[in-house]
Amino acid sequence: MSSTGSPTLPHTVRVDQAHLIAAALMFALSLIGVAYSPKVFFWLPLLPLVFIIWTLRCRTTFTEQGMTARYLFHPTRSLAWEDFKAIRFTRGGKGLAIDHDDSTFPLPGVSFNSLVTLADVTDGRIPDPVTPTLETIDESVRVVQRDSGDAVLMDEEEYADYESSRRASYMAREELARRQRERDGQDASDNGESGSGAGDGPADTRES
Repeated sequence: MSSTGSPTLPHTVRVDQAHLIAAALMFALSLIGVAYSPKVFFWLPLLPLVFIIWTLRCRTTFTEQGMTARYLFHPTRSLAWEDFKAIRFTRGGKGLAIDHDDSTFPLPGVSFNSLVTLADVTDGRIPDPVTPTLETIDESVRVVQRDSGDAVLMDEEEYADYESSRRASYMAREELARRQRERDGQDASDNGESGSGAGDGPADTRES
């Protein structure tokens, strides 16, 4: 890890700003509801406004000291690098920071796709599991099973073993087929000789 610090810090990860487009559409639709019945739907524009504020405010900032997560309705959370353990992702894809006590807190805007960039800007403080996996896939051989159609990724050593096993199996099948053809030919020859012998009996020499 570099002691001089990464020139790309501080680095801020924001919530996807595309949410603002959806919020604008929601706000336009809410105005239609207000126009239809102001007394009943006067509160509708507040929902997209809150959504816009949430999108603009929530973020995660990475600095030389650590990371800071800012929320809308919850207090800001910070974690120093010396207390940082890992990042975990929920089933919904939300990033969670884990400290040495195994306590967690959400990291707004951080997703699995952020890991490559975060590993770069933090000088490896956050590990990058994506690039090594992609490099492994690039170096692997894609083998498609003829019978099932399933595709399997193998490295060079696994592929060499697979090819050796496949060739041995092929040669064994060819040998079995050859022996079967020989047996079938021998059976046909024996049947022919048997039929020929039955037709070579003594001829009827009686005179009328």
